[in-house]
Amino acid sequence: MMSIQCSSTALAQRWGLYIEHFHSSTRYVFSIAVVRGGNARHSPRRESPDSGDERHRGPLWRRIMDIPLPRKLEKPPSLDKYDGTTDPDEHIKSVETALDYRNMRGSIKCKLFPLSLVGGASTWWRSLPQGSIDSWDELCRMFKAHFTTSRRHPNTMASLKAIIKGSEEPLRSYIERFNKVVVEVDATDKMKLYLLEDGFRGGTKFQEAVGIMEMKTLDEFFELAQRYIKWEEK
Repeated sequence: MMSIQCSSTALAQRWGLYIEHFHSSTRYVFSIAVVRGGNARHSPRRESPDSGDERHRGPLWRRIMDIPLPRKLEKPPSLDKYDGTTDPDEHIKSVETALDYRNMRGSIKCKLFPLSLVGGASTWWRSLPQGSIDSWDELCRMFKAHFTTSRRHPNTMASLKAIIKGSEEPLRSYIERFNKVVVEVDATDKMKLYLLEDGFRGGTKFQEAVGIMEMKTLDEFFELAQRYIKWEEK
């Protein structure tokens, strides 16, 4: 009986020592793992463009989205809106002018550009593949390519020649239509004057006055036109 009790006591002691040794070893191994893990140097790993959480959903690369906006940019700048129906080149120039004035670099331009899109243009932006834009140049290329059919064709001499004064049209209206186009046409003042006078059809008192006085410059023409307009609008 005595021997059985001694055996039980010895077994319990050995088990207790084993448990204590186990916990001590575990704590040691765990502490080593923590130290090594804290000091470990991980090799750089390139993340895919579409990796990340909800904040990085969208066509911009994550590295662009992770760049913070400048502190001086307290609120988003006011940008002209684009709905997809006007010239994309002009919109890009408008955005660049507004942001270059504030010394915004390309990555910041990428982040602010969507604020200028509305309607169909905004829908296009949301439909782009995730992480498909990695630079301002790439954004501009994709934007212009998609809305290329909305480009406005430059006016030419033929555009000016097609402007004809209506028989009942006021002189002011005719000159305003002509001036709206002529600023985009590369032509001499002499040619512009010729086309402006050529746009008259049928006899008018003003046309007779122009013929009599033989206008030689645009300034002379507009000076006479202004006097006639005042009389016409009385």
